[in-house]
Amino acid sequence: MKIANYLGRKNLEKVKINLLFVLFFTTIGGLWLPSHQVFAQKVAIELGQQEIALNEVFTITITSQDQPISSYSYFPDLAGFEKKSLSAATGEQFVKGSKVKTFLLAQHYAPTREGEFRLKPFTMLVNGKQVETSGLTIRVTQADPNKVDSKVINLDDFFKTEEKNLIETKEDVFFGLTTNKNEVFLGEGFNLIIALYVASDNTMKLKFTELGDQLSEILRKVRPSNCWEEDFNISEIQKNEVQINNKTYTQYKIYQANFYPLNTNTVILPEVGLKMLRENTGKKGDEETKKEDESPYKTYVSTPKSIKIKELPNHPLKDQVAVGNFTLQENITKVRMQTGENIRYQLTLFGDGNIANIQNPEIPENNALDFYLLETKTTSNREEGQMTNGKVFSYHIFVKEAGKHALKDYFKWIHFNTKTKKYDTLSSNLVLEITGESLKDLEISSSNIGDFYRQIITENNRLHDNQFNTILGYIVSFVIIGLVLLITAFTFRKL
Repeated sequence: MKIANYLGRKNLEKVKINLLFVLFFTTIGGLWLPSHQVFAQKVAIELGQQEIALNEVFTITITSQDQPISSYSYFPDLAGFEKKSLSAATGEQFVKGSKVKTFLLAQHYAPTREGEFRLKPFTMLVNGKQVETSGLTIRVTQADPNKVDSKVINLDDFFKTEEKNLIETKEDVFFGLTTNKNEVFLGEGFNLIIALYVASDNTMKLKFTELGDQLSEILRKVRPSNCWEEDFNISEIQKNEVQINNKTYTQYKIYQANFYPLNTNTVILPEVGLKMLRENTGKKGDEETKKEDESPYKTYVSTPKSIKIKELPNHPLKDQVAVGNFTLQENITKVRMQTGENIRYQLTLFGDGNIANIQNPEIPENNALDFYLLETKTTSNREEGQMTNGKVFSYHIFVKEAGKHALKDYFKWIHFNTKTKKYDTLSSNLVLEITGESLKDLEISSSNIGDFYRQIITENNRLHDNQFNTILGYIVSFVIIGLVLLITAFTFRKL
């Protein structure tokens, strides 16, 4: 009996040792098991240009990758400048099949005088993290006459002709829906601003009341159903000084967006009202005004507007082209090279139209150059009442044939130019000058090269750490599972 107990205890000790052995390897294996990496959010602060004109703005921009800017501390005050509106933008880029989204938030500063001004180094708290930036000296020069003054507004946007003469005798406050265009082509964008305007010498003190509910009802009536909307995302009332009929008004902007018509139906912006809480701080002479002023509330009503939508001229690509005023920019590593070399080429299209859905350029087959699309990126920027959209295409070019090769033979983009009111073609201006022996008969060509081999061109010969760890993790995991099964089987066989 004692011998049996002894053998039982001995086997039990073996089991314990074996289990500890399994636990050890399982624990170590757990350290190697592949897991999703947690990448730190990339947040940065970018400063604007060091030299601007008196009628331009200086900008401080927060950029965040893969995470919206949900919280941020106050932007710094800047001597010699007045804080103006905030603007937001988002962009997407595809890098080797992975989507990277960038969020931007910009604070604009309007200079009050010419001179040099020092922005001291500062720190902001963005999404709970401290972000530091160095200072900058900003030089403000005299106003640039070529810059359009967006602060001048036409009185026709608010009143009919017979009402203009009444503006001086009535309370100098009005509510308006203003657009930068009265007619557009199909697909061309127009900008809409909804705001209250109060004259600088107005004697009536006004307060907003239940603005959220009022704005929701206003937008329900105003938003055109036949347009694509790009909202400027105004989160708080934006206060600006504007000139109307040579008189200074304070503009309280509560909504702004770009709209792109989807059909040729006329866009109707109906009259809407904004109720304000008011307190009379001046004196009126007539009895009618006194009676009207007895109410603490007053509703200011906008003038209805309509936007005419024009059909595009006939063209084979009429239903496919983007509409707007666009430009093309190019960047390339070099234009003179030998056959067998690789270069990086970037094509950027940007303008005031909606180009987010533009497809990748269709590059014709050829024996001289191989093109590999590395990434695409779309951006949308809302700033100072203007919206610009952009799309970036980045290519890797492998050179096979000597000679002069104009990239305009490979990159062309047709659009409808709203400035010239004609169809226009933007194309590359670069010409590659290539020398050396022909490589067009290479066995591996652009027609059969795979995605894996395309990456070899742009990658070095060393495995990245995260790739190595992942592969090694899988190998170790299989080994551990095998050892666990063998040890378990051996243990129970002995028992």
